[in-house]
Amino acid sequence: MDIAAWSSQEFRERTAMVATVLHYIGSFILTWTINLYLFQATLTVLLAYIGVVKPFLYQKIIKNRGIFYAFSFAHLLSATCAFSQKFEEISLTIHDYSETLLYIQTLTRLSWLMFFFFLLILISILTLFKLTRYVPCNHQVGNSCVRTRRNMLRSLLIYCAPPNIFVVIGITGAICGAVNTTLRPKDLRLFASECTAIRDLANSLITPRLLITSISALIVFVDYRKALVGMFRRKSSTVAPAPFAHSCSTHVTQGKAVHSI
Repeated sequence: MDIAAWSSQEFRERTAMVATVLHYIGSFILTWTINLYLFQATLTVLLAYIGVVKPFLYQKIIKNRGIFYAFSFAHLLSATCAFSQKFEEISLTIHDYSETLLYIQTLTRLSWLMFFFFLLILISILTLFKLTRYVPCNHQVGNSCVRTRRNMLRSLLIYCAPPNIFVVIGITGAICGAVNTTLRPKDLRLFASECTAIRDLANSLITPRLLITSISALIVFVDYRKALVGMFRRKSSTVAPAPFAHSCSTHVTQGKAVHSI
């Protein structure tokens, strides 16, 4: 390709098209990751809570590959929601869409996000209630098991607390986005500026939200914390998952070990 071709209109159009495609791919991956945290954090806290209040049910879920199916569903739902959001953005940009289809997929996506958000809040409240009502029993082994499970729940709450602040902002931004899509401009004029500001804030916090989530996991869970310290000390440290079954010391979710503090 000669110098003249590099400056041609066709080349600029192709470059712009490639840049646009890469932008939407990167945005899709980020949105997928953000949604995945909400879904998987909710499932993780729920499974940990079941492991304490219904240990036999927890064992049944483990044996029947329930965790695998649950987290596979979370991945699929997260990807679907991310695709729905990108479809909405592209449709509004090119002004080529069916209003009925756009409304249905927007409200469906928002319903799933709100369901998991309120479920996460509910399970967190129940977990706090369970932790405050802990009463030691007379059996030493039983006490050790219950303490380990309490610590596991406490670790999960600590892990989920900082990212959940961003989840509240993200959910608010999702509501504003759905309102902006489903309502007519004349219906939106009273709070259009507020919705725009909230959506801009939610979008600007995507990267910090991922960073805070990763840092929380590294600090709260003892195996990851030891591995991080070992890395800074230039020592090899291996995180070795162990099944959380009879030892009452580890909760395994999707192949990752979650130990007590």
